[in-house]
Amino acid sequence: MSPASSITNSPSSVTATSPISSPASAKSSIPLPTTAREGTPSAVPPATPTRPSTASPATSPAVSASEFLAEKLRNARDALIARGSYLGVTGVADGYRWERVGRTNKLVTAAAATAHREAQIEYAANPDSNPVPEISPAVLSAVVLITEDDFYMTSCGMWNGPTTAARTFADVKPTCTGAQPDHAVFANDFPAVCENITALMEKARTPGFKDVKGVKVNTGGSGIKIKFRHVLFERKDSKEDNHITPNALANVDREEIPRQFTMAEWPAFYDQAKEALATMKDTHNVNYLEAYDMHGRLIFPREYRTVLSGALAQIHFTLSHWSISGKGRIPSDVFAADVYSIRVLVPPKSRGGVTPRKRKFQNLDPMTPDISPKKLRKSP
Repeated sequence: MSPASSITNSPSSVTATSPISSPASAKSSIPLPTTAREGTPSAVPPATPTRPSTASPATSPAVSASEFLAEKLRNARDALIARGSYLGVTGVADGYRWERVGRTNKLVTAAAATAHREAQIEYAANPDSNPVPEISPAVLSAVVLITEDDFYMTSCGMWNGPTTAARTFADVKPTCTGAQPDHAVFANDFPAVCENITALMEKARTPGFKDVKGVKVNTGGSGIKIKFRHVLFERKDSKEDNHITPNALANVDREEIPRQFTMAEWPAFYDQAKEALATMKDTHNVNYLEAYDMHGRLIFPREYRTVLSGALAQIHFTLSHWSISGKGRIPSDVFAADVYSIRVLVPPKSRGGVTPRKRKFQNLDPMTPDISPKKLRKSP
C-alpha cells in the first residue's frame, strides 16, 4: 500500500549528542590579548603559565540500552499523540463518524464528515460548482505486540487451497493479531485502545443485531487481541470494491516498484498458491504491505513473518463496517481493520538456537575425560 504524504510512519529518531561544546571550539571563541608596542608597558599583564589540564573532556553521560529504548518509545508515543489519531488516549473515539461509501461504512474524522456534507449541500444548490470530492477514511493508530501463534500476514496468507474465508488465492486477505505490548511505555495504553475501538464500533451497530465479528478477538486466558487484515490482490480492471480498503497503489507509478514487490516475483510458499499466482499475473495486481523495520526500511515480502511476528509495532489502519443477514445466517455486524502501514519499534526476540559449528568425526567422546579409576598400587 502506498503511504499518504500526510501520514508520517516513523517516529523521531534519537541522536546522542553532547550539549557541551568541544574544548577546541570553546578555546577559539576566547579573545586573545593584544601585544603592546615596543618600549611601552604591556596593555595586558603577562599570562601566568598554567599546568596542563587533567580534567576529562565533556561527554554525554552513558545511557544504558534499556534507557535508550525507553526514550525511543516515549518519542514514538509523543509523535503518535501529536498526530491526533492514536487510540491509546482515552476519548479519542469522540472525534470520528461513520459515512456510507459504496456498500460499506467507512470511519472518517468528524471534520471530514462535516466538510463532505457541506460540499454535498453546495453541489445540490449549484450543480455547476465543483463536484463533491470522495471522502477519505480516517487512519487510526495503535501500538501492539504482534502475536506469533496466529500470524498469517505472510506474502501468501498461508493459503494452500480453498477455505471458507478464501475460496481462491485472489480472495486471500492475510491477517495478524495484536496483543497488549510488553513494554511499560505502551502497556498501559492498550486498555484505552480496546475501549476506543469498542466505542467506534458501537456507533455503527445495526439495531437488533447482537452478533459482532471482525476486529476484537477474545482469546480467554491471554486477553483481548485486535485483528488486522491486508487486502493482498486487486483486479486490474476493478474499481474500489465494497469491502476493500481504498486502492492503495492508485497513485503509484508501477514502473518504479521493484520487481520483488510485484506479481513478477511475488513469493508464495505452498504449491497451490504458486500455481494460482501464475494464473493471476495478467489479471491482478498485488498490494504489497507497507511494513517497515525498526530502521524505517521497507520489509521484503519474503521477510514478513521473520520481521513482524513477535515484534512490538505501531500499526496504522482504517475501519470498515457492513452488516450481513438472510436465510440461514445470524444477523451480524462485521468490522474490518485494514492495515495502512506498519512500523516495527522493537524487533522480535531471537528465536531458535545458534547455528551449530561444523562437526569433526570423533570416535571417542571429546567432552568427557577418562573417568576410569586409576589402578590400585600393589601392596609391598
